[in-house]
Amino acid sequence: MHDVRIIPIGGRPLEFETAETPKTVFAPAGGGYFVGPENRLLETTVLGLLERDRCVPTRNTPFRTVLFHGVSGVGKTHLLQGMYAAWKQCRRKQRAVFIRAVDFARKLAEAVETQTTEDFQERFRKVSLLVLDDLDQLRGKEAAVEELRHTLDALDAENAVVVLSCSHNPLETNDFDERLNARFEAGLIVPVVLPGAEVRQRFLREAAAAFRVDLPRGLLDRFASAFPTTLPVLYGRFARLYFLTHVEGRTLDAAGMKRFLAESEETRRPGIDEILRVTARYFSLKPTVLKGRSRRSGPTEARSVAVYLARQIVEASYREIGAHFGGRDHKTISYYCRSVEEKTNTNPELKRALEEIREILDREHARR
Repeated sequence: MHDVRIIPIGGRPLEFETAETPKTVFAPAGGGYFVGPENRLLETTVLGLLERDRCVPTRNTPFRTVLFHGVSGVGKTHLLQGMYAAWKQCRRKQRAVFIRAVDFARKLAEAVETQTTEDFQERFRKVSLLVLDDLDQLRGKEAAVEELRHTLDALDAENAVVVLSCSHNPLETNDFDERLNARFEAGLIVPVVLPGAEVRQRFLREAAAAFRVDLPRGLLDRFASAFPTTLPVLYGRFARLYFLTHVEGRTLDAAGMKRFLAESEETRRPGIDEILRVTARYFSLKPTVLKGRSRRSGPTEARSVAVYLARQIVEASYREIGAHFGGRDHKTISYYCRSVEEKTNTNPELKRALEEIREILDREHARR
């Protein structure tokens, strides 16, 4: 546990809620941000923007634009909100703005419609700190992307600090044009990776103490090792454990924990039909389209992704998967799997789709 540290950011405590536990203000890390060895670059970056002793944002840094990227659930929004809160608390006379990217685009559209673009630009370009959360939401919004590029240039000229978040490294996707990517590349791009075993263990110990779940340390560590995932998903599994011990009155010894983990492994693995349904929803298609015979590129790509994920997650046979996809034979199913495997190394959008669908499946199962 010695390698687990806490970044003392501000912001509100995290709130966790599942069907098994009431909504509870639970502040792991005292409301700060856990970092293990896997996120040392993140720690160094944040502390480069915040003075270590007083958590005061500083401009004495070689980089002024920082983009954090990572999958849903790793705490990017919590991190950005905390940094913004620290700035507001310690530099009250300096202007700072926190906004979601979707709201940035909406307010720009409103400003254009009402002919108040100068006011809009004054709000976002005359600040000491701009925090923009969930940059992905600007995909396809050309006017907002262009405005953001000009805003970054204006802020750079004023030596202002810009902090952004995104689900993927924009330099590895085709989401934005080269001109905007050049601004990110001139700054610092920091991955926010899944918490390692030590962070998950620390998180679970604090959760167990907060909810008075009495389990030996060894069993909690075993529990943490069984779920290499985000903290919200891990908490969903912990909530199930809470339910068993506090509502059903089970005593979890080593044998009981083994049974619980076996049950969890079974329930957290989605079936083929669920993978098909979630994939269809992700691509804005109906499940019947993926089962059908359409050879158009959209349905074919979605069908290939669903087949590949069914093979990877469920580990079902080609014949079994084919039965769920309109009775396709094993050769066709095998072809779909091979085509996805071959494209993942050269097609970042396909790789992102696979990751995001897996995240959706994980989140939906964490609530069960």
